[in-house]
Amino acid sequence: MLTPPRALVALALATALAAPILPGSPTPPGDARALVIAPYIATAAVPVAPGVTHDWGAMATTKGNQNVHVVNVDPSRPEISFEAALSNDTASGLERTSAMAARRSSEGHRVVAAINGDVWSGYSNLMAHAPNGIHVEDGELMTADSSARPVFGVGPDRLPRIGIVRETMTLTVADGTIFPLDHLNQNPRTGLGLFTARFGPHLSTVLTGTEVVIAGLSLPLRPSGTWTGVVTEVRPAGGGLPIDPATVVLAAPASSLALLALAPGAPVTITTSITPGWETISQAVSGREYLVRDGAPFVSPRPPSASQTHPRSAIGLTAGGQVVMATVDGRLPDESLGITLDELADLMLSRGAVNAINLDGGGSTTLAVRQPGDATATVANTPSDGRERAVTNSIQVVSSAPTGPLAILSIDPPNASVFERGTVAYRLIGQDAAYNPVPLGPGEVSWAVDGPVGTIDPTGRFTATAAGSANVVAMARGLTASVPLTVRADTFPPVAGPPTIDLAAGQTIGATGVPVGLRWPAATDVGTGVAGYELQWSADGGPWTPVALASPTARAATVVLPRNRTYRIQVRAVDAVGNAGAWAALPPVRLAVPQETTRALAFVRGTWSRTSSPSYDRLNARSTRTRNGVVRFTFTGTAVAWVSARSPVRGTAQVSVDGGAPVTVDLYATKSVARQMVFYRSWPTSGLHTLEIRALGTAGHPRVDVDAFVVLTPGAS
Repeated sequence: MLTPPRALVALALATALAAPILPGSPTPPGDARALVIAPYIATAAVPVAPGVTHDWGAMATTKGNQNVHVVNVDPSRPEISFEAALSNDTASGLERTSAMAARRSSEGHRVVAAINGDVWSGYSNLMAHAPNGIHVEDGELMTADSSARPVFGVGPDRLPRIGIVRETMTLTVADGTIFPLDHLNQNPRTGLGLFTARFGPHLSTVLTGTEVVIAGLSLPLRPSGTWTGVVTEVRPAGGGLPIDPATVVLAAPASSLALLALAPGAPVTITTSITPGWETISQAVSGREYLVRDGAPFVSPRPPSASQTHPRSAIGLTAGGQVVMATVDGRLPDESLGITLDELADLMLSRGAVNAINLDGGGSTTLAVRQPGDATATVANTPSDGRERAVTNSIQVVSSAPTGPLAILSIDPPNASVFERGTVAYRLIGQDAAYNPVPLGPGEVSWAVDGPVGTIDPTGRFTATAAGSANVVAMARGLTASVPLTVRADTFPPVAGPPTIDLAAGQTIGATGVPVGLRWPAATDVGTGVAGYELQWSADGGPWTPVALASPTARAATVVLPRNRTYRIQVRAVDAVGNAGAWAALPPVRLAVPQETTRALAFVRGTWSRTSSPSYDRLNARSTRTRNGVVRFTFTGTAVAWVSARSPVRGTAQVSVDGGAPVTVDLYATKSVARQMVFYRSWPTSGLHTLEIRALGTAGHPRVDVDAFVVLTPGAS
């Protein structure tokens, strides 16, 4: 639904619709025309049922391209009819448009298309779910209020109509006093409300005042008529009691003394009347606003949201009696932002509508259509919530054509284009002459390709082997279908992104090499797809050395690189037919291993003794057993690692970088490990940093070593 919230929209709409729109009324003030850059153009269309087609495409507005779906219906076809559908057949609930279509669809009564209907008041209680306007099914009046509203309806002549409709309802008591009934199966607020079993299995617990149960009526209620009954019970409201299908319940506010005086046995009369010409209406659903009237734009009443872009739904009639149902997607960034009511009016005019009304929009915007080969209608547009929203009611297109013998074969996809070595999964769709689905068994279908471009298996899966054009042919029950197919030669090399380099924390450095981690993003390819990557490095401008990857498509590798040299590292992608892309290179980087003797190292506190061992990097290290012994290493680079030993006699230390929060490093291990990168930190860009190591003097094994450091810095290109 549209923003602002439902309750505010309903209040604004009820206020605006309080006065009827008279024929010939001028366009309301402020009805500025919006700019449509390019009108709607359908890019594809399919038949749905006899006289029913579905097309889709885009229209261009000042907000960009907007996705549009349209169903066009010829009501003159004897198989086609329109029905109003109330959510779950009650006013006190919500249901998805496609679910309503599936629930009411059966053999010989196929709901082939459906669009969401009226606005409702919100989610606060059961009464808020009811349509805000009139709803009629099979001549039964199910919901109504006392306001004049734009309505789509169908009469006993099966001809659709659009107009401003007002339903008037009254209650007459024994002394002749007439009370207006403001709502039927809706929230009565401060007025009088009437509830039938169509409201739901029980009344709302938020009703206040008095409930008067009336029996003896010849139900159901209809848009025009008179019903005489008798009061059987008067009780306090709010009990949430069941509604007997043979009764109606009058909800009266506490201030209505005359109604409070009603007692069991009192006779009452209920009268309904509707706008002339609509007395025998059999199906009706209210809309929000008029969009087009007598062939001209007419946005009325004009709500505050009229000039905002939202998903929109509309229904209209052409001069020839065709019905146009349309949705426009919205709130989909970079795809379809939505349109204003003026732009929606332009869309309906472009499809020939001479009268059209706006239905509920926003997240409620839904058009369900039976797709070729399917038995039920499914959502055709893209709802803005990311999923289909449950709504209060819908308008359904029904085909009564029973399923007949196979008459139509079609292949999906209808016009595929694939690169060499690519695949296409084809599906054969069977339909009868009325576009009802006709199932086909696997053994009934045979597939073929009429050119040397590839092979197709018995399931319809095509594999391309050579560039060229051909037709895919399917045969079933003596019928044949074919679709064109293009196999394109892949001359497009994939595009790789540059690798990144990290120090492989936790690994050990060797006498000449340091393990580093290399990663790169997935390459892009418009052809046959990436089949693998090639990685190589060069030291100090020397020859390139290839790196063996764990698998052809691996996007990470650990490489041992000689220390104290400047490296160029690059990667490229290769596609399935051997096209190799350009090399993507990491900016030159220097891998340095400063020793414990470097001038960049300052022993700030405690005793740090020189110690020698073949296990140390370059044979020497500095160590301390002093509690709070501190050493600082200052460097410029993008990454740093502290190299130390782990063993049963080593303890813990805290490491902080640039004065940040310290990290505890535990050097204790049951087995000795030398020259390990025990701490690691990296940055996106090179900078000056200080790493501080503080020995914690662990009881029983306080020793902490500084063997070396590993630093990555930008290198000269």
